[in-house]
Amino acid sequence: MNTIFIVSGEKKYFNLFAANFGHLPIHFAWAKNMDEVLNYADVEQPEYLFFICRDLEKLTEMITEYRRQPIAVPFVCFTGDLDYTDRSMLWQSGAIDIISLPINRKELEYVLKSFLIAEEDTAAPEEHLSGRLEDFSLIELIHTFQNSGKSGRLVLENGTRRGEVEFNKGKVVNAVYPNCEALEAVTVMATWDKGRFYGKFDNEKHPRKIVLDNEQVITECMNHINERNDLYKKLPALDEPLYTDPEIEYEEFGPKDRKLLLRFWEGFTLEQLLSDFEGNENTLLKKILFWLDRHWLLTKEQYEKRKAQIEAQQRRSVIKKLFGKVFAKKEEELVFSQPLSVADESEEEDFLTTIARQEALFNDYNGLQQMVEKLEEQGA
Repeated sequence: MNTIFIVSGEKKYFNLFAANFGHLPIHFAWAKNMDEVLNYADVEQPEYLFFICRDLEKLTEMITEYRRQPIAVPFVCFTGDLDYTDRSMLWQSGAIDIISLPINRKELEYVLKSFLIAEEDTAAPEEHLSGRLEDFSLIELIHTFQNSGKSGRLVLENGTRRGEVEFNKGKVVNAVYPNCEALEAVTVMATWDKGRFYGKFDNEKHPRKIVLDNEQVITECMNHINERNDLYKKLPALDEPLYTDPEIEYEEFGPKDRKLLLRFWEGFTLEQLLSDFEGNENTLLKKILFWLDRHWLLTKEQYEKRKAQIEAQQRRSVIKKLFGKVFAKKEEELVFSQPLSVADESEEEDFLTTIARQEALFNDYNGLQQMVEKLEEQGA
């Protein structure tokens, strides 16, 4: 039975594995730190170390301590969402995989099973393949199966993403990946340049759902990769935050698009969006590009400018309402609903004479109108 050390300052993570995955042929052991790992390493003989810590700084300290010790057990990092730079740092430190927390229990089971497959690979290397996608792309692995002329199954993993490709006598016949048809699934996985793969030869007759030959499949993969690269060139940088238009009407979009747009409400990057996306990445990027062209999604500079325009419009609206009332009152005072009698005319003449003598009384409506116009110009 395989042993995996859960290295974490919080025992709840060990309890999560022990309580939910006891049915797998894996023995889980808990260690608070590397000192405890070393104390029990000879007895437990772990196959893997799972470093689990949401705080990147503490996680880095754990890895630094690990590298100082005379131990050569491969390790996996479980931590919170990271940007590209931080993930690159963990890859360079020697991590064989990086898993973002929180993670769905079903996805976590896939991860654990992948390590079981990897252990099977070491037991019969002549019948199995395993390695990193950084070293071998799916296209190269298709050539490997083709040259062997064997049937089998190839499992690919990229973070929490997982897919499979099936072969009959070296030919690609089927592929499985969420929200994708068989051929589409192959093209999507061909873009993965990080992660792991596990292949196993067999004598099964896998169902044929892809009618193209291997070279045609590879051509489709290359076209998909080139299209993705072209889309990246047209889009903002992956780490640049994007925002939805402050006045966008979310109710006008379907449930899936509305949910997607809401993620950009307070700023969200394409890197964050793609990190947990399952499906055809190119289709998603085309949608994002369309939304950017329609200005439903905005860069930070565009978003700030749009907010300033909206605030200026609101100020102008308030000013217009305020002075609208002033001028409406002026017009009402100048309108008489009935002809005035001689007595009333005399009384009105005396009243107007009195008003004209009151120098402090405001009556420069033309000046007021000019001030309103200048305020509107400045607000624009």
